[in-house]
Amino acid sequence: MAPEDVQLQVPITTPGLAQALAEMGPNELTELADELQIDGFDRPAGGFFPMWQSIGAFRDDLVHFLSGKRHAFIGGVAARSYGAREGPTFDYDIMIATDVLQDVNAFLEKNGAVLKGTVEDTCMYRVTSLAFDVDVRVARSGLDRAALDAAKPATYRDTRLGIVMPVHLAAMKVKAFSERADSDKGRNDRLDIIGLIRTGATTEEAIRDVLQAHRPDLLTTLERMLEGTP
Repeated sequence: MAPEDVQLQVPITTPGLAQALAEMGPNELTELADELQIDGFDRPAGGFFPMWQSIGAFRDDLVHFLSGKRHAFIGGVAARSYGAREGPTFDYDIMIATDVLQDVNAFLEKNGAVLKGTVEDTCMYRVTSLAFDVDVRVARSGLDRAALDAAKPATYRDTRLGIVMPVHLAAMKVKAFSERADSDKGRNDRLDIIGLIRTGATTEEAIRDVLQAHRPDLLTTLERMLEGTP
């Protein structure tokens, strides 16, 4: 489902996305420590972590820019949104339609992002002033197109956004794991899939069905990731 088509559907809110995005900037988790005034202790004029304010402003600009465009949050933000991760994530992974790429690139460059490189269909940006990464994946493969087409609508501060379905997120995590199994990111991929299954967001059978349809070569990788899972 494309984000612009959500008015034709019964609204489905994903509260987890709002929380995952709210964590990327000043929020109830940081406000107490950041604003606490300690007797006899002078805080820096700009605070200890002025970057939180800037990241929060970038986040808000980004979500307003994405609203109405064919996109879906993937990666750590999506995993956190569905409860597969307990901790916050510290970068953004976004999937977009091919016809949105030029606008996304222009938006990121306008906001000080520099293209670090590309891997397959993913452009990796660094917002240098914030030391913050944004990975933009163009939905070209069959799996990615299916994930974008089926993306769920979600809301962040009254802004309508998109997020991939848990089963497609898991299938994408299997693909990522196949390419980086021995790295920290690979281990996180496995933990995310286990988390998605344990929370009931998706099932092993559903993941197998999606892989069978789009990447049957990864079925053995999924079984390897699930080995020893209680």
